Amino acid sequence: MDSAIVSEDHDLLTVLGIGFLLLGLIQVGLTAGRSWLVTVLGTSANYQLLSNLFHHLLHLPMSFFEKRHLGERGFEIRFRQRDSAHADDGVSRRHHGWRDDRRDPRDDARVQREADRLRVRRRAALRRASRHPLPPLRSAQEEQILHAAKQNSTFLETVRGIQSVKLFNRQVQRRTLYQNRLVDHFNAGIRIQQMGIVFKSLNRGLFCVENVAVIWVGALLVIGGAACRLGCCSRFCLSSSSSSRGSWR
Repeated sequence: MDSAIVSEDHDLLTVLGIGFLLLGLIQVGLTAGRSWLVTVLGTSANYQLLSNLFHHLLHLPMSFFEKRHLGERGFEIRFRQRDSAHADDGVSRRHHGWRDDRRDPRDDARVQREADRLRVRRRAALRRASRHPLPPLRSAQEEQILHAAKQNSTFLETVRGIQSVKLFNRQVQRRTLYQNRLVDHFNAGIRIQQMGIVFKSLNRGLFCVENVAVIWVGALLVIGGAACRLGCCSRFCLSSSSSSRGSWR
C-alpha cells in the first residue's frame, strides 16, 4: 500500500494483488487438507478404540454383567465414543491500518453506515439459509442418525443377551455385526464432515477473494484520483473485514 500508491505503480499493485490472492487460496487449501487429515485419523482411532472395547466386553466373565446395570455398561463404552475430531479451521486474518491525518470524520461515519448495513444483510441471509438446510446435508444427517440407532441397538441387544451369546459361542458373529454397524455410522459422519469442510473452504475462499478485491479496487481508485482518499479506503477495508467476520461467527 505504501509503495504502490505513493509511486502510483499499477504493475506493482497488480503483482501484489495476485500474490496475496494466491497466498490466501493456498492457506484455504492447506486448512482444508489439515481438517480432512485430522478427520480421517480421528475416525480411524475411534473405530479401533470402540472395536477393541466391544471385543473386551464380549470376553468378560458373567459375574461382571451380573454385578452391573445395563445402563452402566452402556455408559462405559459410549463415554469413550467420540465422533471424528473437528479441526479448528479458523483462518487468521491480519489487519493493518494506515493513518491519514487528512481523513474526514464524515467519511468515517458514511463508511461505518455502509458496513453496518452490509452486516445486517449478511446476518439476515445467514438466518434464512439456516432455516432451510441443503438437501444433501439433510440427507446425510438423517443417514447418520439411522446408522447410529442401528449401532446402539446392536450393542444393547448383545449386552442384554450376553448369556445366550456366550452359551452358543456367538462372540465372533456379534463382534463382526457391531463392527459393520460402527463402520456405517462413521462413514455417515465422515460424509457430513466432508461437506462441512467443503462449505467452510468455499466460505473462506470467497471472503479471501473479497478482501483482496476490495483493497485492490480501493487502491486503484486512490491512484486514479477518484473521490476516494487513502484514509477513507483503509477505513472501508477494515470495516468490511470486521463485518465479514462478525456476520459468520
